[in-house]
This record gives sequence, C-alpha cells and structure tokens, in this order.
Amino acid sequence: MKGETAAIKASLANVDLQPLVQRYAGVFYAKYFDLDRWIPYNVRILRELNLFDAKPITALDIGCGGGLLLYCLQYYGHQAVGIDIPDPLFSDLAAALGVNRRISPVEPLQPLSFPGRFDLITVVSPGFDCVRSPVWGIRQWRYFLGDVSGRLTGGGRLYLRLNHARPPALHDALSRGFAPPSKHLEDKREFIFDHESLRHVLDDLRSDQ
Repeated sequence: MKGETAAIKASLANVDLQPLVQRYAGVFYAKYFDLDRWIPYNVRILRELNLFDAKPITALDIGCGGGLLLYCLQYYGHQAVGIDIPDPLFSDLAAALGVNRRISPVEPLQPLSFPGRFDLITVVSPGFDCVRSPVWGIRQWRYFLGDVSGRLTGGGRLYLRLNHARPPALHDALSRGFAPPSKHLEDKREFIFDHESLRHVLDDLRSDQ
C-alpha cells in the first residue's frame, strides 16, 4: 500500500492547498486538507475493494466531502462522481482536486435525487443520518439501503463504513450479512456488500420491525 500512497501523493505535488488552509483556518473540516493523513485512509479502501489493477468501473460516493476518495478512484482509471450537501470548504477542496462533486443531499425516507446505476457505491463515515433531529433509526436505514441496492449494477458492490453512534440492530444486521473480501476487514464498522448479501441485510432489518 505504501507504493500506491506514494504514487497518489506524487500526482498531487502541483496541487497547492495552502490558500485553502489559510482561508479555513480553525474550521473543523479543515483537517481534510492533511493529505498525508487521508491519502492512506482512502488508498486502503481501494485496496479492500481490489481496485488498483481492476478494469474501469463507475462509482458513486455518497457524502463525498472534499472528494479525496473520488480522486483516488480517478487516479486508478475509474469514473467517479460524489454527492453531498452544499459546503464551501468541501466544494473548494473538490475543485482543487479536480473531481466531480455534485450537490444532492440525502433525505430520510426519500430516494436519492442523483440518477444512474453504478458498479460501486461508497458511503464512508456518513453524517447525513445524525446531523438533524431525529437521528435515523432502523426504518430510515432500511429505506436508504434498499434505495442504494436498486442503484447497483448487476455485479455492483456497496462499501459502507459506519460512524460510532448507530442503532445496535443495524450493526448486527450488517455484520451478519456482509460479503467479506479476500482478507478480513480491519475495521469492525466497515462492510462490503454485493446484491445477495445486501438482500440478506434488508430481510434481516425487516424482521427486526
């Protein structure tokens, strides 16, 4: 993984984030300007998904933030687009990285407004389920995952990494249903699903109601 991380860092050598660092000094999300920290984090996701030498795929990153995962996907030849809420810091970072970041908020119990089907959908440490009251429960997560399932291509996969505070029943259902890659995932809040395993999760969540 060190070689892949070094290659992506080298490809960003001419991207000057210092003006953004100064503009957003003191803003919490300015931590994402620290590429030395976050490039390895995103490279590991590509490693888990075996995307370094894979044929090109289409990818949708839900809650893409500033788009560093999109950049890593593009670096390896994949076609990637991200959706998120309006945010000037993330928009400026995405523009500096040259990635395709669209404004398309995730709403509870509503289908995604962004069209298309994708070989890969990623949801990395989302905040859309807890930024407003009430926080999402099983019903909202089941709807969201069902909508995502319908947006995957036939051989498509979902990569999901939860934040800390989630309904226990959700984590239990995800743990029983996930499709492990070639090696065990390092983070117990991290899951990869294909169509079949995601269907098992949805069935499990329905039985919980």
